[in-house]
Amino acid sequence: KKKKFMKTILFLILLITGFIYSFLNLGIFLDVTKEPSKTELLVCLGGGYHEKRVQKTVELYKNDFLTGKNIIFTGVPALDKYVYKNFDSKTNISINSKLKNTMEEVISTKEFIKQNNISSVTFITEAPHSKRIELFWENFGENLPNVKFSVVGSELKDWDKINYFENKSSREYALGEAAKLVYNFFIYGVLEKFGYK
Repeated sequence: KKKKFMKTILFLILLITGFIYSFLNLGIFLDVTKEPSKTELLVCLGGGYHEKRVQKTVELYKNDFLTGKNIIFTGVPALDKYVYKNFDSKTNISINSKLKNTMEEVISTKEFIKQNNISSVTFITEAPHSKRIELFWENFGENLPNVKFSVVGSELKDWDKINYFENKSSREYALGEAAKLVYNFFIYGVLEKFGYK
């Protein structure tokens, strides 16, 4: 009985330690954004803090990070007129309002990349949302090993991937993202493989 009790205690200690470690490092896990680099395609994702995402997309364009002609905006029916003024007439602006979630945005982007023979893509979104995009990119839709992939973070007030848990809004965003990751992998990685959705 004593041996069994000690095993139970050890298991609980490991479980609690693992939970604390995961909680403290969740921000680092979720934030896989990189510094901007030259890219053929910019993809500004819908949802979230969309206005900030648009601002970051314009900033990347104005700082000559776009080497191609294509920019995709998802999840919005239209852009404000002032946004168009930031781009020259040679820029191909695509708006896809029919995509319902991040998974559809990633898979649709992959199809666009293949159709247009594009070699690099940068997604724009909030930093804690970036891991979900990376995981979807790596695990769903067509495999594009020769396409350079990156995510650039749009502004998210008070976000700090190391000390995210000290700020309420950052903590809520990170925990929400963790829950969405589990949910999405269950829906797309498990149920769809068995014919359910």
